[in-house]
Amino acid sequence: MNNLDHVAFIMDGNGRWGVKKGKGRNFGHLQGIETVKKIVEKELDIIKAEITNSGKPKEMAEKISKGKISKFLKDNSLLNQIWIMDPKKNVSQILKENSTDKPLQVSDFIRYKVGEGV
Repeated sequence: MNNLDHVAFIMDGNGRWGVKKGKGRNFGHLQGIETVKKIVEKELDIIKAEITNSGKPKEMAEKISKGKISKFLKDNSLLNQIWIMDPKKNVSQILKENSTDKPLQVSDFIRYKVGEGV
C-alpha cells in the first residue's frame, strides 16, 4: 500500500451506537475502526482466493493481492476520486491547485450516486 497517502471511510453513527449500547461514544468509535479493518481484511481474502483459484503460485498471489487491495482502497478514497468538473484530475489535485496560504481540506461532503434516490 505504498502509493496511498490517505484513505477515508465515513463512519457516521458509531458514537451514537456506542451510547445506545450503554458503553459510550469512544467504544462506538473503536468498534467502527474494527469494522473498517474487517472490511479491508475480507476484501483482501476475496482477492487472494480469486488469484489462488486461478492457479497462480502462493507467492505471486500475495504480491498481486497487495496491489489489488491498494487499488481497491485508492478507488474508494475520496481524495483519489475523479473530479466531476475535470475528469483528468482527482479531488486531491483540485484541493492543491486551489489552496492559498493554508492547504484546503475536506471537512464534510455528500455522496450522490447516479440513479440513487430517484
